[in-house]
Amino acid sequence: MGAEVLALPVVDLSRKRYSLQGIADVASKTAVRFWFGVMVIGQLLFAFTVASFYGMAALRGTSPQAWNRHITHGYVPGDTLGNFAVAMHLFSAAIIILAGMLQLIPQIRDRAPALHRWNGRLYIVTAFAVSLAGLYMTWIRGSVGDTHKHVGASLMAVLIMLCAVMALRYAMARDFKTHRRWALRLYIVVSASLFIRAALFLSFFLNHGAVRF
Repeated sequence: MGAEVLALPVVDLSRKRYSLQGIADVASKTAVRFWFGVMVIGQLLFAFTVASFYGMAALRGTSPQAWNRHITHGYVPGDTLGNFAVAMHLFSAAIIILAGMLQLIPQIRDRAPALHRWNGRLYIVTAFAVSLAGLYMTWIRGSVGDTHKHVGASLMAVLIMLCAVMALRYAMARDFKTHRRWALRLYIVVSASLFIRAALFLSFFLNHGAVRF
């Protein structure tokens, strides 16, 4: 009996555990890269659409007609401040998408730290600009939707500014590990507009039109 016990194969549990950990690490990194790839493609399409449609309208001098075709309370004659807020909101969206994409690329962060820092400053300033313009459009200019929608949009704007402040704070404190967590949170919250529009138009596609919009 003793000889049989001694003859049993020895299982190296530590090696097996490390092997499973390696598989989990590879799966996690693959999932992150896939998520980032999908996000970049979607956001580039979003930025191109905003820049090409509204940018070309501005160059042709047809901004009022273009804004009012797709935006409720778009261009209002005589409302200079409100029209400026709409323009800032639209063009800041295109800038923030491109800047955010660059911030998450580790090769840029490691090999061009100065570009990463200046692009990060641009990203934070633009995040505040798009949030403040959105709050103005929601509560002062007027926007589609009821109070629940306005409160949700306002909460998103507050979260954007909060994450921006925290990301900047930890970058200045040189706590880069915490800084990156807040920067990723900022990127995700800023991307909420893309998530909302993707879900909205997917609903249009699946239901062949607006359903309880």
